[in-house]
Amino acid sequence: MLLSAAMFEPTHCALLCPFKAVTEFAEVNSLETAVQTGIFLTLFVGLVVVLPVLTKKRTQRAFFCPFGAFQSLFNKVNVFDIRIDRSYSGGDPLRTIDQGGYRVVVHQPVWRRWPLERRDSFVQLTWRPVSALPARISDEIDLDGDGQPDLRAAFDVPRDPEAGLRVDVTPLTPRVQPMTGVGKQSLSCLIARVNDSIVLRVPLRSR
Repeated sequence: MLLSAAMFEPTHCALLCPFKAVTEFAEVNSLETAVQTGIFLTLFVGLVVVLPVLTKKRTQRAFFCPFGAFQSLFNKVNVFDIRIDRSYSGGDPLRTIDQGGYRVVVHQPVWRRWPLERRDSFVQLTWRPVSALPARISDEIDLDGDGQPDLRAAFDVPRDPEAGLRVDVTPLTPRVQPMTGVGKQSLSCLIARVNDSIVLRVPLRSR
């Protein structure tokens, strides 16, 4: 770091970064580039392949890269926090309902933040694993854990992972909006297969 500051050049990256071997591999046309290539390849094998396998840690970033130290330092004092908007993540998991051979994860409701927002409030439900689901799902779901089901969700589970899904949601309490034959209607009203899960987003009435 001191050498980089004195020379106003990223000397660590130019001479000691193992990722140069796979990102900016220079043409070997002189003794200097031949030495650099040998260093890059040796460091790559040692710090990126061998040591991470043995230590179960990202050795280069954890112990040798100065930029890793900068990031660790500034993460402690950074006043900003980067998070995925809950409209896309679906909200944090709230609780899990065991249905025998499969589970239903109930997420925290995602409410509209301002009146002119273009999406409705919704709650996300996740059925997993798909491989354990019956051919037809018809589950009553208690959203808030008060012992009273809030909705009934019914949909077929085709074995073809590319097949489209359609869902019917019957409200059992006033907070839930109905869905009839809905596929991927909007960000807050949809059903979709995601890896080994089926994700359902049910629109909610405003609080």
